[in-house]
Amino acid sequence: MIGIFGGSFDPPHRGHAQILLHFRSQFPEGKLILVPNYLSPLKSQKNVSPDHILNMLRLFRDDLGLPEIEITELEISKKEKSYTIDTLQYFSGKYPEDEIYLLIGEDNFHSFHLWKDYDVILEKYKVLVFRRPGCESIAGQIELEKYNHKVFFMDNQKIDISSSEWRVNLSEDSVSHSIYQYCMENRLYGL
Repeated sequence: MIGIFGGSFDPPHRGHAQILLHFRSQFPEGKLILVPNYLSPLKSQKNVSPDHILNMLRLFRDDLGLPEIEITELEISKKEKSYTIDTLQYFSGKYPEDEIYLLIGEDNFHSFHLWKDYDVILEKYKVLVFRRPGCESIAGQIELEKYNHKVFFMDNQKIDISSSEWRVNLSEDSVSHSIYQYCMENRLYGL
């Protein structure tokens, strides 16, 4: 089993950590791969360079005490928008004997129906949706009954933080100390 967790990670925060730690506790033998994107198809731009994102993800992995987490430059090295379906197909080809799971926050699952080939993702892969406070029902957006054997809502602790919220508040409570220090040392996000 391989868990693919993609995103902007601009910056990586406690909410991301909670997803990875919950996955590890539920699937201790599962492989975890972080896939930072260069540019999300649903967002306009990133706030820091890809090099800073990669450096923060390495600190993040160390802070979690999970050195086995792989950080891939697959999407970030393309220097253009990437699509989850292409990334999942890449890893399916690379690991043909393993089952591929997409890890996604409930907030992102709300716009999942806007993703390129979301229906193909739901047909071919399993999706683990991690709960977030304030997220309401997605009824009507995706025919969940059709994919109920592919979409699993995880019973995780809900953490109410997003990268965009953090960039407004700049609180050290929402990111690890080492990431906060890195942001200060490199004058990221106006720190």
